[in-house]
Amino acid sequence: MSTERIPVTLHLHDETLEPDDWQDAAEPFRSGLSDLGAQLVRPRTGQRAPHGAKGDPLTLSLVAALVASPVLSEVVRLAAGWVGRAQHRSVELTGPSGSLTVTGHPKEEERALIAEWLRNNASSGTGDDETSGTHGDPAS
Repeated sequence: MSTERIPVTLHLHDETLEPDDWQDAAEPFRSGLSDLGAQLVRPRTGQRAPHGAKGDPLTLSLVAALVASPVLSEVVRLAAGWVGRAQHRSVELTGPSGSLTVTGHPKEEERALIAEWLRNNASSGTGDDETSGTHGDPAS
């Protein structure tokens, strides 16, 4: 198994959650990440999306370092499971090679995008232990 670190930023969106409800709603996701061996680097809770963003949803942002590329597919599965628990949820994952939004209702096109995102990000890990760098807004 590779020891290469792959930094991934996860933005959990739910238009219906109040700021006080994020801890409970996101705990299964955080716990699942931990079970997969992801190291949470910078959790941030209850942030608002930029003014004017569609639905202006509250967001939970997590920056995780994944120790091995096979874990990426499990993170996508975890994201789909979290999204599927309630309407109005989505998870945006940003890795070294771009972003992916998981809606919980993947059609064939979305499954193809997921597969491409997994391939691209699994092959472009940083190779070092530093995961606190920032990434620009990669194209989706």
